[in-house]
Amino acid sequence: MDDAIPSLPPPTLRSPLFSADTIVVMYPHLIDAIAGSLPSDAYEWNSQEIAPPVVSIKEKDSDAQSTMSKESKDDKESKHKDKKHKDEEKPKDTVQSVLQKDGRGHVVWNLIETERSYVSQLAVVQNYFRHKLLAEGILSETATNLIFAGIDELLVFHESFSAELETLVAPNSWNTSTTRIGALFIRHKDTLVRIYTRFIDSYAMSQKLMKREEKENPHYINFMKDALKHKETNRQQLKDFMILPVQRTARYHLLLKDLKNRTEESHPDFEDLHSAHEAMSALASAVNEKKRKEEEATGLFEAFEQTKNCPPTLIKHTRKLILNVDAVETLLNGKQKQIHLFLCSDLLMVTSVSGGRVLPFGRDKEQQRGFKFIRWLDLMEISVEYLGDTDKGEPAIWHQCLT
Repeated sequence: MDDAIPSLPPPTLRSPLFSADTIVVMYPHLIDAIAGSLPSDAYEWNSQEIAPPVVSIKEKDSDAQSTMSKESKDDKESKHKDKKHKDEEKPKDTVQSVLQKDGRGHVVWNLIETERSYVSQLAVVQNYFRHKLLAEGILSETATNLIFAGIDELLVFHESFSAELETLVAPNSWNTSTTRIGALFIRHKDTLVRIYTRFIDSYAMSQKLMKREEKENPHYINFMKDALKHKETNRQQLKDFMILPVQRTARYHLLLKDLKNRTEESHPDFEDLHSAHEAMSALASAVNEKKRKEEEATGLFEAFEQTKNCPPTLIKHTRKLILNVDAVETLLNGKQKQIHLFLCSDLLMVTSVSGGRVLPFGRDKEQQRGFKFIRWLDLMEISVEYLGDTDKGEPAIWHQCLT
């Protein structure tokens, strides 16, 4: 061989029993085999640059890498679709969910909810009761117009008012810090006063005509009994619906008061809410006062119509009916007699009960009785004294004429 194999030093053998040095045991054949396979410069300790290994990528590996890349892309697309699907499944904001995030919004949601219900109930009065009673010939056109006076105007207004309110509180419009509810009421204040005053002016007459139809019109009675079976009417009578406008003005007053209490004085809606609350408070008071006076006047007419031989002078614009009640009169001879008293603002009308009949109308049977005029007493001419309760727990009253 041209290349000489360097010689190695002879192996050193030492006994571990007599030395602590490391023992090196060499195997010549193994060493010769290794040394013979090494290049001649293997024992030169100078640093040499080693070329990086060349790795060949087989076509199969390329396909695998492509497959992995495709799978990775598919995973990304799948994740994107899953995220998009979750976004689609996420419930969208509703008026209720947006409003119920704070106390002010809760009050506005109550306003929205009750306004929707009120418009729906007015529509039932107009489209179910009024339309059917007239179309089926149960009521004349004149009676229909008198009973439902003002309802059509209320419905038209509140449909528009409710739409404006819904626009203010839409999810993309509502902002508890800037949205102004009071301004809406201020803008429609005059219209509200006008249409509700007109309705109340006709309210007493409407109630009177409904009671007359309940007494005298069997078709009307049957229609109302049938209406109690329908979901459309929520199983309520017409008179239950006709009181709603009176109650609505009081509801506005309470809702605006609550909303104002939950609104900071620095809020842009605070001043308008204050003015709107005062306006609705005044409207509610005016409506209730008018209703009371109309009922008092109507009560006198009813007392006159129910009482046989009643003097026409009972009807007087300054007179109010305060109370009517059953009573028992004990005469001087000890005999007792059942009577009915009509207490007015300036006199007491005494009548006897002349019998009557029970009308099977509605859920509660209504007693329709007749009376016969006995006498009336001027309140300034009688003395009344409370004598305690009777054995039945009823108050006993003694009276005598002073003249």
